[in-house]
Amino acid sequence: MVKVSFQWCAFAAERSQWLEKSNSLESSKFLREMDYKLEICVDNLKSAASAVAGGADRLEVCQALDLGGLTPSPAFVGMVKRNFSIPVHMLIRPRAGNFEYTDDEVHLMKMDMEFGLHQKVDGFVFGALKSNNQIDRLVCHELMTAACGKPVTFIKHPTRQCIGSKITIMPGSGVNHYNIQEIAELTGAEEFQSSGQDPTPS
Repeated sequence: MVKVSFQWCAFAAERSQWLEKSNSLESSKFLREMDYKLEICVDNLKSAASAVAGGADRLEVCQALDLGGLTPSPAFVGMVKRNFSIPVHMLIRPRAGNFEYTDDEVHLMKMDMEFGLHQKVDGFVFGALKSNNQIDRLVCHELMTAACGKPVTFIKHPTRQCIGSKITIMPGSGVNHYNIQEIAELTGAEEFQSSGQDPTPS
């Protein structure tokens, strides 16, 4: 049985900063009191360390957040797994742009997932759409099979089309310590994803 999370509006070009701020501890306390889970997108070791120190429950490892996030380097995945004890999910996205993939790109994605399994990642994050913007069920099935039973998160589609046996809706993009409690109360969501944007001026 594979757990599938749908991630709403993920891949904002953000940086993991607000977890380092004092009032992020209030967010962390709120999440734990309500038994919510917070996933942080990271594309470097400093951000990963800040996320873990700030109370993240899970890391999504990627590279090039400024491009919306791409498949991370093998060395980065391995180092994050060695350095941190919380669950690590690996983004599988071979290029920037749309989520309509060629057969060769799907093959590349499956090869990256095989490496992720070798590094003992705890789950995968991917998306695949057809030209009409509907979920490409065939590609998703291939990728879910390649996940070998690990949890997967489907990105870039705000619907509840079923591609797995258990679905969780996970709001993302723009989630921060100013709005996470309000989002939780409005949506009823129990898992949240952010890459740590601080909406205040620098």
